[in-house]
Amino acid sequence: FSAKGGTGVTTLATNLAVAMRRLTQKEVLLMDLSPSMGTAAPALGLVSRYTYLDVIQNFHRVDEDLFRSFLEHHDSGVYLLASPSTAGEYPQPSADEIHSLVRLCQKHFDYVVIDGGSTFSERLATILQESEDRLMVATPELPTLRNLKRALDLLGRSNGKAPLRIVLNQYRDGVGLSSKDVEEGLGHPVTTVLENNDLAVLE
Repeated sequence: FSAKGGTGVTTLATNLAVAMRRLTQKEVLLMDLSPSMGTAAPALGLVSRYTYLDVIQNFHRVDEDLFRSFLEHHDSGVYLLASPSTAGEYPQPSADEIHSLVRLCQKHFDYVVIDGGSTFSERLATILQESEDRLMVATPELPTLRNLKRALDLLGRSNGKAPLRIVLNQYRDGVGLSSKDVEEGLGHPVTTVLENNDLAVLE
């Protein structure tokens, strides 16, 4: 999750899912939790036929075969549960429905990576509170850090399972805020620093 758009959440989520699959050879599901028009599918070069709303609408009859029929399969072995392609087509699911959806995903997959986007909501807060790992993506600029500090205060810095981990993305040494500046501004340590590398992102 990021508290501001454009920080690289989807790029990191998709590549994390693919890397986990390659490293572990276990079943990995990537879920795009954007309310609409998420970009995980095109980031993987996939065209999604169904979305997480289709799964929720079929909770009453879903089994493993039906559940997997709603997923797209990437060449890496990663499965994708996409977000709706249009805004306002269906009512947004409740926090309880999203909670049940994640539980269903966890039942059938070894790892579930959630692209939480940059829109804060009750259902996202519920998932972040229950997740075993919580990665908050930031870029070294004041608007992003201002929003992230607010999100940290709302979410709490630990959920009893794991602290929030800050991923400082698109970092350039000597340009913008330093990693130390970010830590001091947030009052929270930076776990990982990813340098700005346009070529690596394109690859």
